[in-house]
Amino acid sequence: MKPVIEIIKKALSQLTVRPETKLEANTLATAAGWPGASNGEKLYSEWVNDLIVFAGKPYFKKMASDPDTNFLEWAKSRVADPYHVSFRVHDAVRSKHGGDLALSFSMVRWKQEIAWAYRMRASDNDRISFLAEMFLKAAQRDPAKLFTGIVDIYLSEAGFDPTYANTPFHELSVDDIRDGLVEDRYWQPLWLRFAEREFGRMLNDMPRARLSGLAAAVREAELQDRQARQLAAHVRKLKRWRPSLMMGVLSVAASKRLSSDDIVVAEQNFIMEVEAGQIDLTRANKAPWQIFLAQIGKWAGVASAPTPVERQRRLELVVNLDPYWAEQLPEDFIRMGARHQSKLYAWFDEIVKTGTRVPPIDPSVDYGMFLAERVGHS
Repeated sequence: MKPVIEIIKKALSQLTVRPETKLEANTLATAAGWPGASNGEKLYSEWVNDLIVFAGKPYFKKMASDPDTNFLEWAKSRVADPYHVSFRVHDAVRSKHGGDLALSFSMVRWKQEIAWAYRMRASDNDRISFLAEMFLKAAQRDPAKLFTGIVDIYLSEAGFDPTYANTPFHELSVDDIRDGLVEDRYWQPLWLRFAEREFGRMLNDMPRARLSGLAAAVREAELQDRQARQLAAHVRKLKRWRPSLMMGVLSVAASKRLSSDDIVVAEQNFIMEVEAGQIDLTRANKAPWQIFLAQIGKWAGVASAPTPVERQRRLELVVNLDPYWAEQLPEDFIRMGARHQSKLYAWFDEIVKTGTRVPPIDPSVDYGMFLAERVGHS
C-alpha cells in the first residue's frame, strides 16, 4: 500500500497546469472585480485542495484528463461567486455540529448574512456601514474563515438570544434583504456580531472624521448599486410583462392608426431609454405601461417597411406558427376571442393570402392589434 504522501504527490502532478492558465484565471478574477494580483494562484490552490480528496476516483480522473481546461471552467463559475465556501468547510461544520446546522448555514444563512452586510453598507450609522464593507472584503479574501466565524457566533452567542432566534427576518429572501422595505435599525445579524468582534477594536482607534469619510464612500457605492439593481429589475419586468401585449395599449395604438411594428419598435425604444436612465420608473407614480402609453406618440410611425428578404422571413414565421400558439396568448386576447378559428384564419389570410397586412415583426402583437382594430370597427 502506497504511503499517503506518495498518493498526494502523484495526484498533484496530475493536476499541474501551465503558468499561462493561472494567468488567465487571474484575468478572470480581475475582470470580476476581485482585488489583489495573485488570484490565479489562489484559485488554483482551492481547486486542487477540493479535488485531492477524490484522488483515484472517476471525478478526479476526469478533471486530471485535461487540467488546464477543467481548471478554467471551474474558475469561471468560481469568480462569479466570490463568497463561495468549499464543500470541505461544510463537511467540517457538519462533522463538528451536525447535518441540520451545516445545511441551514450552507444553503440559507450564509447567503442571508452576505445580503445583510451589503444592505447595511447603506446604513446611516458610520460604524455599521464601514464594518459591513470590512466584513465583505474579508469574506471575499477568506470565505472559509468568515463562514466558520459566523457559525461560531451563532453557537456561542446569537443562538441563545431570543430576539435573534424568533425574528421573522430569517424568512426573508436574499433579494428582500438587499432591496426590500425592511426596518433593520435595531437588527443585529450574525455578520455584524462577528465583525464587531473581529474588526471593532480597529475602528475604535480610528479618528471619527476618517471613519465618517470612509463610511460615506461605502454608503454612496451601495446606494448606487441598489439603484442599478432596481433599474435592472424594472427592465426585466418590462421584458416579461410587455406593454405591447396589453390590449389596453393596443386599443389606443389602433385608434392612433399605428401598426403592430410601430408598437414593437416603440417598446424596444422605451426599454432602451429605461435602461439608459432617460426614463426613471423608480420615481414615477404610474405603472410602466401607463408611462409607455403616455409617450407612445414620440415613437409613432418609426418602424420601417421590411426589405423583401425580411418580409419573406416574417411570412415564414407566420406560416410555421405552432398549432398551439394561440393557447399561449395573453388572457386579454383570449377574452376577445383570440382562440376562435374564424378570427385566426382571418388574420392569417390578411398576411399570407391577400397581403393586405404587412408580415409583422411579432405575430403575437400583430394578432392583438388585429383584434383591437376589429373592436374599434364594430
